[in-house]
Amino acid sequence: MKYLKLFESFGKKLYHGNRKGDFPPEKKRFLGSIFLTTNLDFAKDFAGFDERETFPNGAVWEVKLKFGLKLCNPMDSKVMIDLDLKGTIQKMIDDKYRDPVNGTTFLEFYSKLKGYNPDTDKEFEINSKSESVYYYLWRIKNGSWRVIESEPIIKSIRNKGYDGFIVIERGSENLAIFSEDSIKDYRKL
Repeated sequence: MKYLKLFESFGKKLYHGNRKGDFPPEKKRFLGSIFLTTNLDFAKDFAGFDERETFPNGAVWEVKLKFGLKLCNPMDSKVMIDLDLKGTIQKMIDDKYRDPVNGTTFLEFYSKLKGYNPDTDKEFEINSKSESVYYYLWRIKNGSWRVIESEPIIKSIRNKGYDGFIVIERGSENLAIFSEDSIKDYRKL
């Protein structure tokens, strides 16, 4: 666990938006994770502010987290190694795993796509089906929330004792926390 990012260094305003109007949300996705974003407009989108007739209870909160939280950045090569994402993803490919929440299916394929090896910190062109795992690692390195937010990867993060993880979606830095105990305070905007 030496590759931790502590919340003090995250130091940005965080928001949560949802269409049911509850916080902490009663229904949590991705193994009980609560998602926060640094982008207020992104939180408003999740609250359904552009569809008020359909989601009249939508709301946004500004959230403050407790200090000293252990957050991981799965896009970092050292964290990828610490979490053994290569092994986890290879098993997902072998099992043709389809994530029940985000629908991503992990398959072996051959294509001239980019790959990434966290052991060498190098990108390269994939040349065979046996290198498919490196494509998914390349996607993680480049912030693919659909890969990071899959159940086996979140389990790996939780099992290493992290309080949450960082992910990029629509160009916004987002944060998932695993426990309501990580929340210091929140207020409805």
